[in-house]
Amino acid sequence: MKQSVYHFQNKIINSPLLQWLPQNALEQFEGCFDLEIENMNHNKTVKTNGRIGYLLQGKALIKQSHSDLEIQQNHLFGIQLCSKNSMGFEIAPCHLQTKTDCIILWMDYKKFHFVCYTCCWFHVRLLQEIPIYFKQQIS
Repeated sequence: MKQSVYHFQNKIINSPLLQWLPQNALEQFEGCFDLEIENMNHNKTVKTNGRIGYLLQGKALIKQSHSDLEIQQNHLFGIQLCSKNSMGFEIAPCHLQTKTDCIILWMDYKKFHFVCYTCCWFHVRLLQEIPIYFKQQIS
């Protein structure tokens, strides 16, 4: 079930990936990346469908063509690091299967390629934070 991003404002701005986001800036940020929040019950499966997901709450299984990966709260999925483009990451389509009730923040991957000039610093900052996030996950 999709819900309002504002209902989860504290959870979003206190997450490791987005802790730099000012509390009063969520509306602009939502527009930058077409944010959606989805509550998913235990044992449901969904495709990423061109979206990047960020697991705000719960545990899940990421199913990709070459492997499965168990994830938990504050895990970014649907993209992977790469050196082929200037962003340093690319889309990695997968299926998400919930292991518990989950809350997912979805972002439209296509929006990462276009900067909206009314609030482009959000774009720049998130593009900087994603490779840092991945490096911290690896170490």
